[in-house]
Amino acid sequence: MTLYPGYRSAIQEFRDCLSTLRAYYGTSTTTKFHIIEEHLEEFIDYNLGRPLGMFSEQELENAHSSWNALWSNYKVNNMTSPHYKLQLGRAGLAYNASHVL
Repeated sequence: MTLYPGYRSAIQEFRDCLSTLRAYYGTSTTTKFHIIEEHLEEFIDYNLGRPLGMFSEQELENAHSSWNALWSNYKVNNMTSPHYKLQLGRAGLAYNASHVL
């Protein structure tokens, strides 16, 4: 499996398309779309240019399940609450601390 040489421009085109969908139809951002938009290039760079297809989606789903379980202990339902960001940060620290190799 080889990485498409124009992956950066393809990711940017994907971002542009999602932006258009949001502008015209008010669509929301799913977790997977967020990962593609915000983290895929960094992931490829970190993994020395290896394409995402070399990695299992099951690991992502397991991490998501693990995060949801932990987040339920910290979650503030009102995203506009001043406590939301604080709790999100605390949950992120706890999640990362429990997943250090």
